[in-house]
Amino acid sequence: MSRLQEVARVAIVDVNVADFPVSGLRKAGFQIKTYKHVSVADFDELSEYDVVFLDMHDIVRDDPTEGGLKLIRVLRQKNPRQKICAVSGNQFNPSATAFFKLAVDALNKPMSAQRC
Repeated sequence: MSRLQEVARVAIVDVNVADFPVSGLRKAGFQIKTYKHVSVADFDELSEYDVVFLDMHDIVRDDPTEGGLKLIRVLRQKNPRQKICAVSGNQFNPSATAFFKLAVDALNKPMSAQRC
């Protein structure tokens, strides 16, 4: 596990970064970068991460409502091996079904380092 931690690059894309145990994950050795908001121009950079924790709403400046769904689709095309965890604050949206189906896993916020 320690070897994985040393090489795994993790991105957290969520306006509520405080819902994630960033300091605990860093202390455990993971390389973490957080994004409260991204733009379409950032999609290529995000496709380079090994793991992405991704919310659906209010994260993409160009499309605050459906941007997360567009982003997860692009990430799936650019890097099919990337592990994407869809995160939710329990707000339901009909388009969320497609979003969660494209993810490898889904978690509710907030979460512990162990759960991540």
